[in-house]
Amino acid sequence: IDSFIFDRNLIVKNSNKAAILLNGSLIDVRQSPLSYNDNDDVEEFRVEIAVNIELYNNITGKLMWKENNFLGQSSYTLSGPRATTKAEALKNAVKDLAQRVVERTVEAW
Repeated sequence: IDSFIFDRNLIVKNSNKAAILLNGSLIDVRQSPLSYNDNDDVEEFRVEIAVNIELYNNITGKLMWKENNFLGQSSYTLSGPRATTKAEALKNAVKDLAQRVVERTVEAW
């Protein structure tokens, strides 16, 4: 919701008053190695959050678009000056996903 408010192209309303309705469901959270050090230990991971989302015209009930396995992603490094945590990477992946959803939704208009 915050990403839609920040974007300012659409106004966020209660579902019974909205012109469009976005539905989504979380389908997966994945972590995979991204880089290794000289000892073949993982130094950096990628995290991905996958959702299935649908945008409906709330007046007509017509499906405007649907995306399965829509991804938000981020990465985190275990050590060094850029070291972060998995929790921080997940927050960033959620932000990335939200921004992509906003872009996809606004694109439909």
